[in-house]
Amino acid sequence: MNNYIQIIVFNLLTFYMVQGQSINCEVVKDTFIYIEFDVRSSSSYPLIMRGISKSIDINTLSKKNVESFINDFYKKTFYVPEITLGNYKRILLECMGKNEGNVYLKKNLNIELTIVDKISVNSLKDKIELETGETIYLEITKIKGTFWTISKYNNELTTNSSELDIKNNVNIEKCYVSFEIECYIKPKKENVRYQ
Repeated sequence: MNNYIQIIVFNLLTFYMVQGQSINCEVVKDTFIYIEFDVRSSSSYPLIMRGISKSIDINTLSKKNVESFINDFYKKTFYVPEITLGNYKRILLECMGKNEGNVYLKKNLNIELTIVDKISVNSLKDKIELETGETIYLEITKIKGTFWTISKYNNELTTNSSELDIKNNVNIEKCYVSFEIECYIKPKKENVRYQ
């Protein structure tokens, strides 16, 4: 009977410890090409989404229509959520734990805005014209740093009104969330292939 109680107590403690730890927050330290695309059309609201990849040839992306462009883009990149929506803080608290995460946030006020601003300042601007008439504006930056990878089904991850629902895109599985970016490099215009 005593062993039975010890097993139950051990299992309960293990369960509560696992619940308090981060779930699916693998850490990746690497250099990526960060791309934000903004689809503009006279007949619809802007569609703005992001992705990262080790390398990408912009000229090989589908230009047939918006849907084929997005599907092709996410075959070649990992989805990056909009971090200024509160996603960043919720994911940070999940991945670091509430205590450590809150300490980090107090030391690094508005870190998500700093990341977004530095990416924008160091971005190469480019555009793609689709066969259906839409223009896709690109902001491309080479970034080096630490990222968390999470599932697109993570409860802390939300999309905004200018994005498509990522859960419906079969090409998106892993999401990369920028944690600490240490280097932002503006690619050269003459490079068709960004790497």
